[in-house]
Amino acid sequence: MKNPVLKILVTFAVALTLSQSNYAQFVIKVRPVAPRVIRVVAPSPRHIWVEEDWVWQNNNYISRGGYWAAPPRGNAIWIKGHWKNTRRGWIWKPGHWR
Repeated sequence: MKNPVLKILVTFAVALTLSQSNYAQFVIKVRPVAPRVIRVVAPSPRHIWVEEDWVWQNNNYISRGGYWAAPPRGNAIWIKGHWKNTRRGWIWKPGHWR
């Protein structure tokens, strides 16, 4: 491409498309039950316990259970993920650092 503006626009469009695919929401009719997880000792005093986390694999939500996670920066706060009931069914809203 000889036009630098066109090249920038195409790059931006591709980046936007790729970033949007990470936010796909998969709807299910029945909300899964979280398995019982035993909380082990924290690896360090700065680790935060993430209670429940679900990932989409093989056309189903799979529980990752609870786990310890280190904050990405000193003042970060973990916002819990949660199930949201919609007209079409249940979707998982993942937790995130704020």
